[in-house]
Amino acid sequence: MKKNILLLIVFILFIAGCGYKPAITYTKKSLNDSFYTTLNFGKNSDGRNSAYLKEHINNLLLTRFHLKLVNQKDLANIIILIKIDDISQKALQTDLNGYVKIYKLTVKTTIKYFKNIKDPKIKIMHLLDYSTYTVNDDSTITTNNKQIAIKNSIDKILETFVSTITINNI
Repeated sequence: MKKNILLLIVFILFIAGCGYKPAITYTKKSLNDSFYTTLNFGKNSDGRNSAYLKEHINNLLLTRFHLKLVNQKDLANIIILIKIDDISQKALQTDLNGYVKIYKLTVKTTIKYFKNIKDPKIKIMHLLDYSTYTVNDDSTITTNNKQIAIKNSIDKILETFVSTITINNI
């Protein structure tokens, strides 16, 4: 009898759990499932890869945070306006001949977001991230390294953005 009661208690604890919910649950709750994004570039940023970066941002929000992308602002529960204010680089290391071998890349962004068109309360976040990339003898590889560093910085900025929204809304 005692063994059955103990098994019942263990079963109830197993089913009920300890109340843990993964962070994605709170993210969906705070972002309300559907989103619309716009991407703008400041005068000091490189807008050559704007289509790629917009697609990358949307893909990150779709896959990592399981949100739904909508094509019209009116249908979105949250509207995210991302402006890449500045992409700058600074030499970190040079070789014996004085040529730069490693750059430090800084991406500065302003992210404005609001719940929907009917709620005009706009929240603004200024985020930045640093990455490094190496310079090779081949300029194509160096350009690819720079683009990967930009992409990685934007990934980290978006993760910070979503986690800040999630924490603020818990």
